[in-house]
Amino acid sequence: MDNALRGIPDMTADDQVRRHRDHLIGEATILLRAIEQLAAGQDPFTDVHVLVQAVKRGYLDAPHLVGNPVAKGTIQTAIIDGACVAIDPQSGRPLSESDRLSSLKSD
Repeated sequence: MDNALRGIPDMTADDQVRRHRDHLIGEATILLRAIEQLAAGQDPFTDVHVLVQAVKRGYLDAPHLVGNPVAKGTIQTAIIDGACVAIDPQSGRPLSESDRLSSLKSD
């Protein structure tokens, strides 16, 4: 807060920061819509059964969940251009959220 009051540059004014923010919002929206589709009328983000299904199917996954009996634990990530992103295990290339979710549906 002190730095902001003393004139630290506004990071949200940087074009690269804004583009990355917009990209993250778009990717998160895709994930949230997929989780909503698991719901049968209930609030998907507060219903434990919906959230368990999201974890089991790999929608909500993380590398450290490998071996967890409930989670899929198959996602692989890498730091690319300063961001932690899901990657294709064979090519090492970044995966969009829609591609990542599509690959889960074909498992």
